[in-house]
Amino acid sequence: MSQARIRYLNAARQSAKYEQMPNGQWVATIPKFEGLRAIGATRDEAWWNLRDAFDHWLDEQIKMGREVPHIHGLRAFEEGVNKLIATHRAATDDPRLKEK
Repeated sequence: MSQARIRYLNAARQSAKYEQMPNGQWVATIPKFEGLRAIGATRDEAWWNLRDAFDHWLDEQIKMGREVPHIHGLRAFEEGVNKLIATHRAATDDPRLKEK
């Protein structure tokens, strides 16, 4: 994971929500990051699993042409990712992405 992705994820972590399920496992989510969630036996494990899932989630956002959520102080990273998304949209043959 690049340093820029790590900074973005660490900033997003500030708003992470943790919930302990009845079976004792923990679920970690970040509210602005739709579809990003992870489960772990402990709160820490849920966080580390969320960190791993984040990298895949971000790649999927780029692939699907979805902009990433804004996090205060990380505009340069967001603009870089959103520029990459625009480039991906222009290069793809998928008409659903070109319409966005």
